[in-house]
Amino acid sequence: MFTAADRRDPGQRTSSAAHPFASTVAALGDVRELTRARELLDRVPASDEHGVPWPVYTRMAHALLVERSVGSARALDLADPLRHTTNVPVVTALTAKGYRALRTW
Repeated sequence: MFTAADRRDPGQRTSSAAHPFASTVAALGDVRELTRARELLDRVPASDEHGVPWPVYTRMAHALLVERSVGSARALDLADPLRHTTNVPVVTALTAKGYRALRTW
């Protein structure tokens, strides 16, 4: 579902859809969609907009894709700067899950 703001700003729509799409691609391990997911993430704003920390979500989504394609160690290198993010609890939880998987938390 798109909001009135999404219709005014199509870029916002891409931002809203890119992260769930990338997370789903990573969870399903659909290697055919990895490139598409990365392309969508590349179109997400590189700064906070409308109170949404897009760079945090984007970095986490990239880490999930890297975990699927390269492995957990590389994904944690990418996600590590987010380790102490306090304003986005889901990012903290996903990062902790990765560290637990490698038993390095």
